[in-house]
Amino acid sequence: MSASSAPPNRTSSSQPPHPPPQTDPQHANPKETIRVLCFFRKRPDLTDAEFYHHWEHVHGPLLAPWIVKHGIDSYTQVHTTPPLQSQWSNLLVPPLPAPLPTIAHHGYALMDFDSPERMRAAFADPYYTDVVAQDEEKFLDKGGGEYGEGREAMSAMGRVVRVVEGGVSVVRAQES
Repeated sequence: MSASSAPPNRTSSSQPPHPPPQTDPQHANPKETIRVLCFFRKRPDLTDAEFYHHWEHVHGPLLAPWIVKHGIDSYTQVHTTPPLQSQWSNLLVPPLPAPLPTIAHHGYALMDFDSPERMRAAFADPYYTDVVAQDEEKFLDKGGGEYGEGREAMSAMGRVVRVVEGGVSVVRAQES
């Protein structure tokens, strides 16, 4: 094997063991994104299968035209099925030094908006209040509530900061 075709010396202190992160220039000034995260519990009179079926095959298609109309960047359902919930602690590799608190839920949804104004307009739309919210009553548990305000759905909102996207680092290190 010639010197030019020899594999690089990975033990040399002059070469990092991994290539340096690359930054994708198109993400240098990412657009602002507001992500809404909502945890849900199923109505107690529904089976798990009925809940997940309704959420995906009935509620999802009801949301689609509303999402498109309001230019919502994305909507994702995450179904946290009982088998996944029971395996949660085994999925953490390596195990964490302290257990993570869990929220009793059957799933959560993520929606990305590009502005608070767009988000307010979307939720004020009569289609949302008359169709989407009415359908939520058919499969979501909104009574009682360990999350406060008498609702079993809990929401959180925050500005999205992307660090890696599409397998490429989209951040630049700065000195503090």
